[in-house]
Amino acid sequence: MGSLDDRKVEIVDTDETGLAILVYPDGKTRFRTDQSLAWVAETLQTLTDSVRAKIEREAPKC
Repeated sequence: MGSLDDRKVEIVDTDETGLAILVYPDGKTRFRTDQSLAWVAETLQTLTDSVRAKIEREAPKC
């Protein structure tokens, strides 16, 4: 697994994006959205649930 600096970064046109999130190597984050904060929270929860499900599927079985 590489560092954040090793990964490709895609620049997103936030004029056409519902939610754009930047995560910096020091852990700080910024986001830009034209949606309500309730929508942002629901979207981030959906993403979190999806990532957790993927982790569980890919976890080595002991």
